[in-house]
Amino acid sequence: MAAYQVARSIKISAPIETLRTSLIDFKQWSAWSPWLITEPDASIEYSDTQGDVGSSYRWEGKLIGSGNMQIEKIANSRVDMIITFISPFTSKADVTFELESLGDETNVTWSMSGKVPFFLIPMLKKMKAYIGMDYERGLRLLKEYIETGSVSSSVTIEGVITLQSKKYIGIANDCDLKDMSTVMPADFQMVGGFIEENNLPIDGSVFALYNDFDLTNQHASFISAIPIKGDIEVKVDAPFIIGELEGGDFIKATHTGSYPHLGNGWAAAMGYGRAKKIKTSKSPVGIEFYLNDPTTTPANELITEIVLPIK
Repeated sequence: MAAYQVARSIKISAPIETLRTSLIDFKQWSAWSPWLITEPDASIEYSDTQGDVGSSYRWEGKLIGSGNMQIEKIANSRVDMIITFISPFTSKADVTFELESLGDETNVTWSMSGKVPFFLIPMLKKMKAYIGMDYERGLRLLKEYIETGSVSSSVTIEGVITLQSKKYIGIANDCDLKDMSTVMPADFQMVGGFIEENNLPIDGSVFALYNDFDLTNQHASFISAIPIKGDIEVKVDAPFIIGELEGGDFIKATHTGSYPHLGNGWAAAMGYGRAKKIKTSKSPVGIEFYLNDPTTTPANELITEIVLPIK
Protein backbone atom coordinates (compact mmCIF):
# COMPACT_ATOMS: atom_id res chain seq x y z
CA MET A 1 0.00 0.00 0.00
CA ALA A 2 1.11 3.59 -0.69
CA ALA A 3 0.20 6.43 1.66
CA TYR A 4 -1.09 9.81 0.48
CA GLN A 5 -2.22 13.09 1.99
CA VAL A 6 -3.99 16.07 0.46
CA ALA A 7 -4.60 19.37 2.26
CA ARG A 8 -6.08 22.73 1.26
CA SER A 9 -6.68 25.88 3.31
CA ILE A 10 -8.79 29.05 3.22
CA LYS A 11 -9.40 32.04 5.50
CA ILE A 12 -13.01 32.60 6.54
CA SER A 13 -14.38 35.69 8.29
CA ALA A 14 -15.96 33.94 11.27
CA PRO A 15 -14.85 32.70 14.73
CA ILE A 16 -13.69 29.14 15.32
CA GLU A 17 -16.89 28.33 17.22
CA THR A 18 -19.05 29.16 14.20
CA LEU A 19 -16.93 27.01 11.86
CA ARG A 20 -16.79 24.07 14.27
CA THR A 21 -20.55 24.12 14.90
CA SER A 22 -21.26 24.11 11.17
CA LEU A 23 -18.74 21.38 10.31
CA ILE A 24 -20.04 18.90 12.88
CA ASP A 25 -23.64 19.34 11.67
CA PHE A 26 -23.80 17.23 8.51
CA LYS A 27 -27.24 18.60 7.71
CA GLN A 28 -25.48 21.84 6.74
CA TRP A 29 -23.11 20.09 4.34
CA SER A 30 -25.66 19.90 1.52
CA ALA A 31 -25.34 23.69 1.16
CA TRP A 32 -21.61 23.65 0.49
CA SER A 33 -20.34 20.11 -0.17
CA PRO A 34 -18.39 20.09 -3.47
CA TRP A 35 -19.94 16.71 -4.31
CA LEU A 36 -23.53 17.14 -3.18
CA ILE A 37 -23.80 20.44 -5.05
CA THR A 38 -23.10 18.60 -8.33
CA GLU A 39 -25.92 16.13 -7.66
CA PRO A 40 -28.56 17.81 -5.46
CA ASP A 41 -30.97 14.88 -6.06
CA ALA A 42 -28.62 12.37 -4.42
CA SER A 43 -30.15 10.39 -1.55
CA ILE A 44 -28.92 11.57 1.89
CA GLU A 45 -29.53 9.92 5.27
CA TYR A 46 -28.45 11.47 8.58
CA SER A 47 -27.90 9.90 11.96
CA ASP A 48 -30.50 10.85 14.57
CA THR A 49 -27.97 12.92 16.48
CA GLN A 50 -25.86 15.64 14.87
CA GLY A 51 -23.00 17.64 16.36
CA ASP A 52 -21.49 14.88 18.52
CA VAL A 53 -18.85 12.19 18.21
CA GLY A 54 -20.46 9.34 16.29
CA SER A 55 -22.70 11.62 14.19
CA SER A 56 -22.76 10.57 10.57
CA TYR A 57 -24.43 10.81 7.21
CA ARG A 58 -24.72 8.54 4.18
CA TRP A 59 -25.04 9.46 0.53
CA GLU A 60 -25.95 7.61 -2.63
CA GLY A 61 -26.11 9.12 -6.11
CA LYS A 62 -25.79 8.25 -9.76
CA LEU A 63 -22.87 10.63 -10.24
CA ILE A 64 -21.19 10.81 -6.83
CA GLY A 65 -21.46 7.13 -5.91
CA SER A 66 -22.16 6.07 -2.33
CA GLY A 67 -20.47 6.16 1.05
CA ASN A 68 -20.63 7.57 4.54
CA MET A 69 -18.85 10.01 6.86
CA GLN A 70 -18.61 9.78 10.65
CA ILE A 71 -17.18 12.09 13.30
CA GLU A 72 -14.43 10.44 15.34
CA LYS A 73 -13.18 13.28 17.55
CA ILE A 74 -14.11 16.90 18.30
CA ALA A 75 -11.61 19.31 19.86
CA ASN A 76 -11.59 23.10 20.18
CA SER A 77 -9.56 23.64 17.01
CA ARG A 78 -9.81 20.28 15.27
CA VAL A 79 -12.44 17.83 14.00
CA ASP A 80 -11.49 14.29 12.95
CA MET A 81 -13.70 12.16 10.72
CA ILE A 82 -13.64 8.84 8.87
CA ILE A 83 -14.89 8.72 5.28
CA THR A 84 -15.82 5.38 3.72
CA PHE A 85 -16.38 5.12 -0.03
CA ILE A 86 -18.57 2.22 -1.13
CA SER A 87 -19.01 2.93 -4.84
CA PRO A 88 -17.75 3.42 -7.52
CA PHE A 89 -14.81 1.97 -5.53
CA THR A 90 -14.28 0.81 -1.95
CA SER A 91 -11.82 2.66 0.28
CA LYS A 92 -11.49 4.42 3.61
CA ALA A 93 -9.63 7.58 4.61
CA ASP A 94 -9.08 9.95 7.51
CA VAL A 95 -10.51 13.45 7.13
CA THR A 96 -9.48 16.36 9.34
CA PHE A 97 -10.52 19.99 9.71
CA GLU A 98 -7.96 22.13 11.55
CA LEU A 99 -9.12 25.56 12.72
CA GLU A 100 -6.70 28.39 13.54
CA SER A 101 -7.92 31.70 14.94
CA LEU A 102 -6.52 34.75 13.13
CA GLY A 103 -8.27 37.62 14.87
CA ASP A 104 -11.53 38.21 13.01
CA GLU A 105 -10.83 35.27 10.70
CA THR A 106 -10.34 31.53 11.00
CA ASN A 107 -7.89 29.62 8.84
CA VAL A 108 -9.54 26.33 7.87
CA THR A 109 -7.35 23.46 6.67
CA TRP A 110 -9.18 20.47 5.19
CA SER A 111 -7.10 17.35 4.74
CA MET A 112 -7.50 13.72 3.74
CA SER A 113 -5.02 10.91 4.28
CA GLY A 114 -5.19 7.25 3.37
CA LYS A 115 -3.56 4.43 1.44
CA VAL A 116 -3.96 3.02 -2.05
CA PRO A 117 -2.83 -0.34 -3.48
CA PHE A 118 0.56 -0.35 -5.20
CA PHE A 119 -1.01 -0.89 -8.63
CA LEU A 120 -2.65 2.55 -8.29
CA ILE A 121 0.62 4.37 -7.55
CA PRO A 122 1.01 5.55 -11.20
CA MET A 123 -2.37 7.30 -10.85
CA LEU A 124 -1.70 8.74 -7.39
CA LYS A 125 -0.40 12.12 -8.57
CA LYS A 126 -3.50 12.76 -10.69
CA MET A 127 -5.81 11.42 -7.95
CA LYS A 128 -4.32 13.87 -5.44
CA ALA A 129 -4.79 16.71 -7.94
CA TYR A 130 -8.49 15.85 -8.33
CA ILE A 131 -9.03 15.59 -4.56
CA GLY A 132 -7.24 18.92 -4.15
CA MET A 133 -9.50 20.57 -6.72
CA ASP A 134 -12.57 19.16 -4.95
CA TYR A 135 -11.35 20.51 -1.61
CA GLU A 136 -10.65 23.93 -3.12
CA ARG A 137 -14.18 24.02 -4.55
CA GLY A 138 -15.60 22.95 -1.21
CA LEU A 139 -13.67 25.51 0.82
CA ARG A 140 -14.79 28.34 -1.47
CA LEU A 141 -18.37 27.17 -1.04
CA LEU A 142 -17.95 26.84 2.74
CA LYS A 143 -16.49 30.36 2.95
CA GLU A 144 -19.44 31.85 1.06
CA TYR A 145 -21.95 29.82 3.08
CA ILE A 146 -20.50 30.87 6.44
CA GLU A 147 -19.97 34.51 5.52
CA THR A 148 -23.27 35.13 3.68
CA GLY A 149 -25.63 32.32 4.70
CA SER A 150 -26.05 31.05 1.14
CA VAL A 151 -24.08 29.84 -1.88
CA SER A 152 -24.26 31.36 -5.38
CA SER A 153 -23.83 28.09 -7.26
CA SER A 154 -26.29 25.62 -8.74
CA VAL A 155 -25.90 23.09 -11.55
CA THR A 156 -28.30 21.56 -14.04
CA ILE A 157 -27.13 18.63 -16.16
CA GLU A 158 -28.76 18.56 -19.58
CA GLY A 159 -27.07 15.41 -20.88
CA VAL A 160 -25.92 14.98 -24.47
CA ILE A 161 -26.60 17.77 -26.96
CA THR A 162 -25.57 18.59 -30.54
CA LEU A 163 -23.88 21.86 -31.47
CA GLN A 164 -23.27 23.33 -34.92
CA SER A 165 -19.87 24.60 -36.04
CA LYS A 166 -19.10 28.29 -35.43
CA LYS A 167 -16.46 30.65 -36.79
CA TYR A 168 -14.78 32.88 -34.27
CA ILE A 169 -12.13 35.50 -33.65
CA GLY A 170 -10.12 35.02 -30.50
CA ILE A 171 -6.83 35.18 -28.64
CA ALA A 172 -4.92 32.03 -27.67
CA ASN A 173 -3.22 32.17 -24.30
CA ASP A 174 -2.09 30.06 -21.35
CA CYS A 175 -1.59 30.78 -17.67
CA ASP A 176 -1.75 29.32 -14.18
CA LEU A 177 -5.31 28.74 -13.00
CA LYS A 178 -4.90 31.33 -10.23
CA ASP A 179 -4.23 34.02 -12.86
CA MET A 180 -7.11 33.17 -15.20
CA SER A 181 -9.54 35.64 -13.61
CA THR A 182 -7.32 38.51 -14.81
CA VAL A 183 -5.81 37.09 -18.02
CA MET A 184 -9.04 35.92 -19.68
CA PRO A 185 -11.12 39.12 -19.15
CA ALA A 186 -8.26 41.18 -20.62
CA ASP A 187 -8.21 38.93 -23.70
CA PHE A 188 -11.99 39.17 -24.12
CA GLN A 189 -11.77 42.96 -23.89
CA MET A 190 -9.18 43.02 -26.69
CA VAL A 191 -11.23 40.71 -28.91
CA GLY A 192 -14.38 42.71 -28.26
CA GLY A 193 -12.57 45.93 -29.16
CA PHE A 194 -11.33 44.42 -32.44
CA ILE A 195 -14.83 43.24 -33.38
CA GLU A 196 -16.39 46.60 -32.53
CA GLU A 197 -13.69 48.52 -34.43
CA ASN A 198 -14.29 46.42 -37.55
CA ASN A 199 -18.08 46.32 -37.18
CA LEU A 200 -18.21 42.50 -37.35
CA PRO A 201 -21.55 40.72 -36.72
CA ILE A 202 -21.56 38.55 -33.59
CA ASP A 203 -23.20 35.12 -33.83
CA GLY A 204 -24.11 33.94 -30.33
CA SER A 205 -22.52 33.86 -26.88
CA VAL A 206 -18.85 34.49 -26.25
CA PHE A 207 -16.94 31.42 -25.11
CA ALA A 208 -13.65 30.07 -23.81
CA LEU A 209 -12.26 27.03 -25.60
CA TYR A 210 -9.97 25.06 -23.30
CA ASN A 211 -7.37 23.08 -25.23
CA ASP A 212 -5.63 21.71 -22.15
CA PHE A 213 -6.05 21.52 -18.37
CA ASP A 214 -2.94 20.47 -16.44
CA LEU A 215 -4.46 19.87 -13.01
CA THR A 216 -1.21 18.62 -11.53
CA ASN A 217 0.62 21.85 -12.36
CA GLN A 218 -2.53 24.04 -12.15
CA HIS A 219 -2.06 25.39 -15.68
CA ALA A 220 -4.38 25.77 -18.67
CA SER A 221 -4.23 26.77 -22.33
CA PHE A 222 -7.32 28.35 -23.84
CA ILE A 223 -8.81 30.60 -26.51
CA SER A 224 -10.98 33.56 -25.51
CA ALA A 225 -13.36 33.71 -28.48
CA ILE A 226 -16.31 35.63 -29.89
CA PRO A 227 -18.35 33.87 -32.62
CA ILE A 228 -18.72 35.71 -35.92
CA LYS A 229 -21.45 35.42 -38.55
CA GLY A 230 -20.49 35.01 -42.21
CA ASP A 231 -17.08 35.38 -43.86
CA ILE A 232 -14.40 37.45 -42.20
CA GLU A 233 -13.03 39.86 -44.77
CA VAL A 234 -10.90 42.08 -42.53
CA LYS A 235 -7.19 41.47 -41.97
CA VAL A 236 -6.53 39.59 -38.73
CA ASP A 237 -3.02 39.84 -37.26
CA ALA A 238 -1.50 38.59 -34.00
CA PRO A 239 -2.49 38.38 -31.24
CA PHE A 240 -5.87 37.70 -32.86
CA ILE A 241 -6.68 34.43 -34.59
CA ILE A 242 -9.51 33.16 -36.77
CA GLY A 243 -10.80 29.69 -35.98
CA GLU A 244 -13.77 27.40 -36.16
CA LEU A 245 -15.40 25.65 -33.25
CA GLU A 246 -16.17 22.17 -34.54
CA GLY A 247 -19.73 20.98 -34.12
CA GLY A 248 -20.78 17.57 -32.87
CA ASP A 249 -22.10 15.89 -29.76
CA PHE A 250 -21.30 17.28 -26.33
CA ILE A 251 -22.13 16.69 -22.66
CA LYS A 252 -23.77 19.84 -21.33
CA ALA A 253 -24.12 21.21 -17.80
CA THR A 254 -25.42 24.69 -16.98
CA HIS A 255 -24.01 26.56 -13.99
CA THR A 256 -25.84 29.48 -12.38
CA GLY A 257 -23.77 31.60 -10.03
CA SER A 258 -20.44 33.35 -9.64
CA TYR A 259 -17.46 32.41 -11.79
CA PRO A 260 -15.22 31.23 -8.89
CA HIS A 261 -17.68 28.30 -8.53
CA LEU A 262 -17.59 27.22 -12.20
CA GLY A 263 -15.62 24.14 -11.17
CA ASN A 264 -18.90 22.74 -9.84
CA GLY A 265 -20.32 22.75 -13.37
CA TRP A 266 -17.23 21.04 -14.76
CA ALA A 267 -17.32 18.42 -12.00
CA ALA A 268 -20.99 17.70 -12.74
CA ALA A 269 -20.40 17.35 -16.49
CA MET A 270 -17.40 15.07 -16.00
CA GLY A 271 -19.27 13.04 -13.38
CA TYR A 272 -22.13 12.56 -15.83
CA GLY A 273 -19.69 11.32 -18.46
CA ARG A 274 -18.13 8.81 -16.06
CA ALA A 275 -21.53 7.58 -14.84
CA LYS A 276 -22.81 7.11 -18.41
CA LYS A 277 -19.45 5.69 -19.60
CA ILE A 278 -19.17 8.39 -22.26
CA LYS A 279 -15.64 9.08 -23.50
CA THR A 280 -14.83 12.75 -23.92
CA SER A 281 -12.08 14.51 -25.84
CA LYS A 282 -8.71 15.17 -24.23
CA SER A 283 -8.12 18.18 -26.50
CA PRO A 284 -10.07 20.36 -26.59
CA VAL A 285 -11.10 19.52 -23.05
CA GLY A 286 -14.25 21.61 -23.00
CA ILE A 287 -15.92 24.95 -23.64
CA GLU A 288 -17.54 27.57 -21.42
CA PHE A 289 -20.30 29.64 -23.04
CA TYR A 290 -21.02 32.86 -21.10
CA LEU A 291 -24.70 33.71 -21.54
CA ASN A 292 -24.70 37.09 -19.80
CA ASP A 293 -22.39 40.03 -19.17
CA PRO A 294 -20.50 39.87 -15.84
CA THR A 295 -20.10 43.66 -15.84
CA THR A 296 -23.87 44.22 -15.68
CA THR A 297 -25.21 40.97 -14.17
CA PRO A 298 -25.18 40.15 -10.43
CA ALA A 299 -22.70 37.35 -9.71
CA ASN A 300 -25.40 35.00 -8.42
CA GLU A 301 -27.33 35.35 -11.72
CA LEU A 302 -24.46 34.59 -14.11
CA ILE A 303 -25.29 31.67 -16.41
CA THR A 304 -22.52 29.58 -17.94
CA GLU A 305 -22.91 26.52 -20.15
CA ILE A 306 -20.12 23.96 -19.85
CA VAL A 307 -19.90 21.52 -22.75
CA LEU A 308 -17.49 18.60 -23.11
CA PRO A 309 -16.77 17.26 -26.62
CA ILE A 310 -17.61 13.57 -27.01
CA LYS A 311 -15.09 11.40 -28.86
